[in-house]
Amino acid sequence: MVRNVVTRIRYPLLILGIVSGVLGVALAVTGTIDPTDKWAWGANVGWMNFNPTHGEVMVYDDHLEGYAWMENIGWIRLGAHTGGGSHTYANTSADNYGVNNDGNGNLSGYAWGANAGWINFNPSDSQVTIDPDTGEFDGYAWGENIGWIHLKTAYNVVTAWGEEPTGDIDPTDKWAWGANVGWINFNPTHGEVMVYDDHLEGYAWMENIGWIRMGKHTGGGSHTYANTAAGTYGVNNDGNGNLSGYAWGANAGWINFSSTHGQVTIDPDTGEFDGYAWGENIGWIHLKTAYNVVTTWGEEPPPMADLSLAKTVTPSTAAPGQPITYTLTYTNSGPNLAASILITDMVPISVTNLSYTSSGATITSTGSISYTWQVEDLTQGE
Repeated sequence: MVRNVVTRIRYPLLILGIVSGVLGVALAVTGTIDPTDKWAWGANVGWMNFNPTHGEVMVYDDHLEGYAWMENIGWIRLGAHTGGGSHTYANTSADNYGVNNDGNGNLSGYAWGANAGWINFNPSDSQVTIDPDTGEFDGYAWGENIGWIHLKTAYNVVTAWGEEPTGDIDPTDKWAWGANVGWINFNPTHGEVMVYDDHLEGYAWMENIGWIRMGKHTGGGSHTYANTAAGTYGVNNDGNGNLSGYAWGANAGWINFSSTHGQVTIDPDTGEFDGYAWGENIGWIHLKTAYNVVTTWGEEPPPMADLSLAKTVTPSTAAPGQPITYTLTYTNSGPNLAASILITDMVPISVTNLSYTSSGATITSTGSISYTWQVEDLTQGE
């Protein structure tokens, strides 16, 4: 069932702006904005909140999405795409705009605000960047209509993007098997193997033979093992789940994860290990999924809900005092219940002397150019 909110507004101006609604439902994402360090500054527009109550900017390895809020000018959308995953904005039309991330924190492309216009994150004289180690934004974005927006760290926009996610081993699906050595536990009580985009680290435990170390490196981050000496050994991940290099055990010796007749792999979608590792002293170790070694590495967090909002206006131009009808249609495509939904809509800042009537959900004026509706929970298909 589709639900509508209809609002009629009387105003004394002829020109209507196109305005957009914001759905205030949080999604599980990769790089959220710090709840305190969330402010940018524009000399002409004031403070810009990258983590507002009903919006929030989200940072992925290749793009940004979500909404920032300017108290004096309204919502700024960081990209037309929603739902996370992998995406690159073409920035060739009004429906494929957005801010891209080159994976190293160098941003480019455009954000959009109905009242602000286009905002360039890589203008001629500056570029907005994110430090992959600290998550701190820096640099300047430029809007033809609003001037410079300063994201220097003094104004405290900080994201969790860049904090290296560990691929934890499942607490149940953690076993490999060696015919000569028995069971191998990839998530023992005092060890655990951890999977990163470019390497593995940590310890597995063999009841019959002791500890197996996945690599000399500790502390996460980005690292590639050279495997040229005892101090540089370890198991590498090519980013697609194809493993190579060596693990080591004092009683087991060297264990090759990409030997001539076998390679260990991890499915990026399911986290399941597969294949065989080889040890000269202990023979084959079988990591086939039947033996249940599963990691969270590579899993994209599922969406809580898939919300959409459409808006129409009639007529497109009006004489002073003529009623204008805005219709907001909102729906939840699932898969989960959407709770505590708040819709926010704005009229252009040039519109004055507003009066309105509304049907559907209860409307609340914020006292500026925006209006909100608190709507009831939506199940899938509503």
